[in-house]
Amino acid sequence: IYAGSPSAQIDDDLNGVEFCDAPWIFGTADASVPSKSQISQMTSAAGAGGRLFAFGIDAYRISQHLDWLSDNPGSAVAGATGTLSADTRGSVRRVPVWSKFVDGTPRLDTTR
Repeated sequence: IYAGSPSAQIDDDLNGVEFCDAPWIFGTADASVPSKSQISQMTSAAGAGGRLFAFGIDAYRISQHLDWLSDNPGSAVAGATGTLSADTRGSVRRVPVWSKFVDGTPRLDTTR
């Protein structure tokens, strides 16, 4: 629903719509994750490819923590696409952030 770049005039008709997306899109990802502006300077990650690049960052990131996450139920790792956790079977869960369009611009919903 959100292209990743604020455009109040184009998105004005979406006012009130709530949606979830990657913290990386809003610049709120963990400080150890490359920023959206850093990633979008790379040709392979420009535009829509940026979201896929963020998923790749998280795949690499969580692969280094799977054993720890499995041994520590309820623990999580901050990622580019959301908060990442894994259960004892290794199933990965991702919790994105929620936003709501206000005046054509997405605003993070910090109440969730």
